[in-house]
Amino acid sequence: MDPFWREVTTIGAAIFILAIFTLVQAALVSMDTVRLRQLIDGGNRTAMLIERMVAHPEDLLTGLVVAISTLVLLVANLTTRLAASYLATHWTVVVIFSVLLLLLVVGEIIPRTISIHFVEGIALRTARVAYVLNLLLRPVVVVLTWISGGLLRLFIVTRLLPGRVNAVPTAFTPEDIKQLLTIGELGGEVAASEREMISGVIEFAETTAGEIMVPRTELVSLPVETELEEAISVFLDSGHSRIPVYEENADNILGILYIKDMLINLKTARDAGTSLPVIRDLLRPASFVPESKKSDELLREMQRQRVHLAIVVDEYGGTAGLITIEDLLEEIVGDIIDEYDTERQDIVTTPDGAALIFGGTSLDKVHDTLDMPLPETEADTISGLVMESLGHIPQVGDRAVISGVEFIVLEARQNRAELLRATILRDDEHTSPE
Repeated sequence: MDPFWREVTTIGAAIFILAIFTLVQAALVSMDTVRLRQLIDGGNRTAMLIERMVAHPEDLLTGLVVAISTLVLLVANLTTRLAASYLATHWTVVVIFSVLLLLLVVGEIIPRTISIHFVEGIALRTARVAYVLNLLLRPVVVVLTWISGGLLRLFIVTRLLPGRVNAVPTAFTPEDIKQLLTIGELGGEVAASEREMISGVIEFAETTAGEIMVPRTELVSLPVETELEEAISVFLDSGHSRIPVYEENADNILGILYIKDMLINLKTARDAGTSLPVIRDLLRPASFVPESKKSDELLREMQRQRVHLAIVVDEYGGTAGLITIEDLLEEIVGDIIDEYDTERQDIVTTPDGAALIFGGTSLDKVHDTLDMPLPETEADTISGLVMESLGHIPQVGDRAVISGVEFIVLEARQNRAELLRATILRDDEHTSPE
C-alpha cells in the first residue's frame, strides 16, 4: 500500500477506536446504579463486572484516559507528519485544524451523545472490552496513579485538606441533588411533584420545629376551668381532635385534651347518672420540644413516643406554638387537606402583576413562589418582615417598601397583618413612605 494511504488509513482507524473508547467511558460512568443493582440481583454477570470496575472509578478512568490520550497523540503526530510531507506550509495548518475538528466531533461529541441514549446497552456490550483494556494497561495505571497521588499530596491536598489526604468524595451534596432534579424536570425525566417531594426530603433535616409550628397567635387552646359542653363546641368549631389545655395563661400548658377521651367519659357519666368529669381529670401529658429541634429528629421522637402533637417552647420556656406529625409530613409531601380543612391559598397573583399574600406565609415560600428579592431578617413570616420594617404593629393601609417591593396592609387582626398586597416596583418608584 502507498505510504500516504497507509497513514491516512491509520489516522482513520485511530479516530474510530478513539470514538469506541470514548463511547465505553461515557456509558460506564453514566450507568444508573439502581438499574445496575437490579441486573446484579437478576444474576447478570456483566453487570457484576461493571460494578467491580465502577467501584474504583479512578482506575477505570485512568486506563481509558491513557488509551484515549495515546490515540489522540498518534493522530496528531501522523497528521502533522503527513501534511508536512505532502502539502505546502499554508495547507498544513488547514489540514491539521480540520483533522483536530474531526477528532473532536467524531471522537468525542458523537460518542458521548450516543451514550446518553443507549447507556445500558453500550455498557453491557463493552464492559468486557474495558475490563481487558484495564488489565493490559494496569502497570501504566499504577505508575500514573502513584505519581498523581504524590503530586496532589505535595502541592494541593495537604494545603487545602490537611488530615484528609486519602479522602475521596463519594456522595452528592444536597445542592448537587437539587440541581440534578431541576435538570431532570426540565428534560421531562422528573415530574414537578416528584422534584418538590424529593427537595422536601432533602431540606427536611435542616428545618427546625420553630419554622414549621403553628404559632402561638393561631393556637387553639382551652383554659382548664372550661366546662365540657363549651369544650365540645370548641372542638366542633375548630375541627381538631386534640387541644392543649392551660392554667392562667398559654405559657402554662397542663396537658392535651383528646375529644375521644372527653366523649367516652361524658357518656359513661351520663349513663351512670354521676356528675360530669372536669377537664383537668381528662388530660394526657403534653410533649414539649424546643424551637431549635430538627424536624427529622422530632418526627422520629414523636413516632417513638406515639404522640401526634407537641408544644414548642422558646428559649425562655414560654409557649411558642404547636406542631403535629401532619405539619412535619406536609414539609415533604405538601399540604394535606382533610374533611375539616378549608383550602386556602397563601399567595394569589392578580391580573395587574401584584400578589395578595396571607400574613402568616413564610418568607421562603414568598421568595420561592414569586421570586421576590427579600432581605436577610430575623422574621419568619411576611407579616413579621413588614412589622419589622414599619417599626410598629401593622394597621390597615400601612405601606412599606422593602428591597424594591411595596407591601400594603389590606387586613389586620390582633397584633399582625392578616393580608398584604405586594408589588415589585420599578427603579424610579423605590421610595419609602415618610
